[in-house]
Amino acid sequence: AITLTHGGAAANIEDLTSDGQYFYAACGAKGIMRENAAAEGAEDAQWNAAVTHTIAYAAGRVCAGVIANSSTTPNRFTTFSIGGSGDTGTEERSGGHLTLGKGWTVGSFTEANGHIYFCAYKGNRGMVYAWPLGLDSSGNTQYPFVAWDLPPGLCPREAFSAGGSIFVRAYRQSTGSTGTAYIYRGLPDPQTGALTPFFITELADKATTDDHAVGEFTARDNQVFWGWKK
Repeated sequence: AITLTHGGAAANIEDLTSDGQYFYAACGAKGIMRENAAAEGAEDAQWNAAVTHTIAYAAGRVCAGVIANSSTTPNRFTTFSIGGSGDTGTEERSGGHLTLGKGWTVGSFTEANGHIYFCAYKGNRGMVYAWPLGLDSSGNTQYPFVAWDLPPGLCPREAFSAGGSIFVRAYRQSTGSTGTAYIYRGLPDPQTGALTPFFITELADKATTDDHAVGEFTARDNQVFWGWKK
C-alpha cells in the first residue's frame, strides 16, 4: 500500500501514474506528489501545487485534469514537463491548454498518432479531445480540438490507445449508480487526428447493479481487453 503525507497530513490519492522512475499522485488540493518508485520516503515532495484530480504519463510528460475557475470538478487540461532545472513540474502552457466551464470533468489521457487524446464530460454530454503534439506553422504550441463529439446521453469515461486506434468507454447514465457502457474503437485520421468511431459492444443491460462507468482497458499482443466494477 502507498501512504502519502505532505505538510504532516495524509494526502488522499485521486489518481496515479508513473514514468518508470517516479510515480506521480494526483492528490486534489495537496497538488501533485512525486515519489521515487524504488524507495518511498516518509515525507512526500509536492511536485506541483495545482489542484489535480486526474493524471497520466503520456508522450514524455505528465498530463493532468486540474480544477480552475472555482469549479468543483477538474475542468482544465494541462501538461507538465519532466526534467530541467529543479524538475518541479513546470506547466508547459501557463493556464493550461484547455479550460472548460464549471462542472466539466477532464481525464483519461492517452497518446496515439502524434496526439494526446482525453475525455471530457458534464451531465449527459461529452466529447473526446485531441491535442496535437507538434508545433503549428508559426512555431507555437497548438490547442486541443474535439476529435469526437459523442451523441447526447453518452459520456466518455476512458480512452485507451492500442494498435494505432483509440478505444473509448462511453457511459449512459440510468438511475442511481446503474447505467450502460458502450465500447467504441476510434480510428484517427492520419492527417487531422479526428476520430471515426466504430461500435464494438454493449457491456450490460442498464438495469444491472454493476458500475459500468468504472473500469480499465489493457492490451496484450493484438488483443484489447476491458472490464468493469462489480
